Amino acid sequence: MEILMANETQNQNLLSVRDINLASLLVTLGFELVDLDKSDAQHIKFLFQKSEVEQAVNDFWSGKEFTVPVQALFNNRKALLTRMRASE
Repeated sequence: MEILMANETQNQNLLSVRDINLASLLVTLGFELVDLDKSDAQHIKFLFQKSEVEQAVNDFWSGKEFTVPVQALFNNRKALLTRMRASE
C-alpha cells in the first residue's frame, strides 16, 4: 500500500503519501500539501493534514470515481513534479 502514516517523531496530524497521482488528486480536491518528506532518497513523500484527507485516500484506493477538472489535475501533478525536482 502506498500510504504511510507519519512516524512517531513527526506531527501525528500528518498523513504521508508516496503516490504522485493520489497527491495530485488530493491537491485538486482542495487538501493542503503541508510539505515534502525527503528523508528517504528513493521515495519523496507528500505530507497532508490528516483531518478529512483520510476518507478521500480510502475512497481513492477503493476505486471510487472522482469528478475533478482534468486540466487542474494535470496542472497540479506538473506542479508537484516541479516542486520535487526543485527540492533535489
